[in-house]
Amino acid sequence: MERVVEYILFFFFYSIIGWISEVIYCYIKDKKFTNRGFLFGPLCPIYGTGAVSMLLTLTWCKDIWFGKFYAGPLMVLLIGVVVCDVVEYLTSFLMEKLFRGNKHVLKEKEEKLLSYYSPVLHEGSELYSKLAVADGKVKTVKLSNGEKVAVTQGNWRALIADVPTAADRKKVFEAIFTAYEENKNTYAEIYNLVMKSEKASVQARNYASILESHLFGNNIPTSVFTNLVDVASKHNKSVKKYYKLRKKYLGLKTHYSYDRFLQLAHSDKKYSYEEGKELFFKSIENTPADFQAKAREVLRDGFVDVYEQDGKRSGAYSSSVSDSHPFILLNYTDTLDDVFTLAHEAGHSMHSLYSQEAQPAKLQHYTIFVAEIASTFNEHMLLDYLIKSGNTTKSEKIMLLQKAIDEILSTFYRQTLFANYEYNVSKMIEENKPIVAIRIDGLGYACVSVEKINLEAI
Repeated sequence: MERVVEYILFFFFYSIIGWISEVIYCYIKDKKFTNRGFLFGPLCPIYGTGAVSMLLTLTWCKDIWFGKFYAGPLMVLLIGVVVCDVVEYLTSFLMEKLFRGNKHVLKEKEEKLLSYYSPVLHEGSELYSKLAVADGKVKTVKLSNGEKVAVTQGNWRALIADVPTAADRKKVFEAIFTAYEENKNTYAEIYNLVMKSEKASVQARNYASILESHLFGNNIPTSVFTNLVDVASKHNKSVKKYYKLRKKYLGLKTHYSYDRFLQLAHSDKKYSYEEGKELFFKSIENTPADFQAKAREVLRDGFVDVYEQDGKRSGAYSSSVSDSHPFILLNYTDTLDDVFTLAHEAGHSMHSLYSQEAQPAKLQHYTIFVAEIASTFNEHMLLDYLIKSGNTTKSEKIMLLQKAIDEILSTFYRQTLFANYEYNVSKMIEENKPIVAIRIDGLGYACVSVEKINLEAI
């Protein structure tokens, strides 16, 4: 017991000596006082830990080795260097893991002040949602065959795949996107508000850039992102070849962005929501029973908002909160794409259920590097099942293979394109350049040019 007390006293003594030494050194170097400890009080635990480790190691060496071998000052020095290096490395590794976010956490009064502004910082996204979704108007277009169709955020992609002429495809596309053109200055100012809010948060929390602030939580270096953009920009010959083949096969003079929804083969087959669920369930019949049970659980009635409605946001999402059953939002229109979307979002919700089983509430949110694994796994299971089932026609198999290719383009190239666009906008804000409609339009054209990432207008 007496020796334990000695070690405790040694720990505090050397922790204080280390703190004093570092404070004096920093004062001489920076001409100002710097608290070199991360605990309350004048303590640098690394020095105390190193000293106690030295004492324990030398005591052990004395009992085991020093009676048999020569232990002069050089040997003691060598042991001290090795022990202190090991302690320093382990301590720095643990502190980096445990306290890496501390430099972005402010003092209590500063955090309290920022919390008052938190609702305002997110107001830009709310404004966009209200203008684009809640106040969005459904437009009706007249097709070349005389038919009038209502174009919505939920059905415009399916309409483009089905309408008979290029002029009709353009009408459908413009019915959705002219709303952005008509309100382009308002949208630009909303975007300006969003990005200025991000810049304010970045400056307040001492991040080097907006990009770093988004990647820091997942411990992803910014070089990973910039390398992704560089690779996607330079290695896209197969993408360009694919779009040229599509253009030739479909007999198009120009392959516009919206022409990517055109099918290389055609099928009039529709899949109701119930049929889509059953196809998904059949595709995972060879998986463990628990996996199948979770698939059925996440698609249980009451946890999926299936069909499009007025004022409902577009797209598809799985939303989960710690220790709560996840919810899925769809805009189901009975297409094969919708069946894959159902499987995809079910994967996210299943991932959330598994995370809730395995992790405490604080750790249930999974990182971006694994977030799409479960969802894309479900899609591949469904794809394999449909191709191998023997119940698909040649045209349907072509459609499935095209979907697999298009998903690669969408997931890798298009998402990288969008991310690069946002990255360039963030640099504009950091350079104090205003976000106005004409400027961000030009940036958008630059990002989708043939020389850059994707080839969407040949």
